[in-house]
Amino acid sequence: MYVVGGCKYRQPSLADAAITEGIVSAVGAPLAMDPGAPVRPPAQQSIGYLSEIVELPQARPVAHLYETAIGKLSDAIS
Repeated sequence: MYVVGGCKYRQPSLADAAITEGIVSAVGAPLAMDPGAPVRPPAQQSIGYLSEIVELPQARPVAHLYETAIGKLSDAIS
């Protein structure tokens, strides 16, 4: 939404913390049950999307939210 819509509809904000935490949890939950769970492709896709958001000028004030999620996702699948 941010990248495609150019942040016209919504600006990156601290409210996104729940979203980024949800993404990390969605990857971590299956891995907790099965370390071989096939979560790598969706996690990599999420990392790509979050990385695009971090590059947006509008995201600078809250870039740490996305960078933290990227780090956690990367750690989970490495």
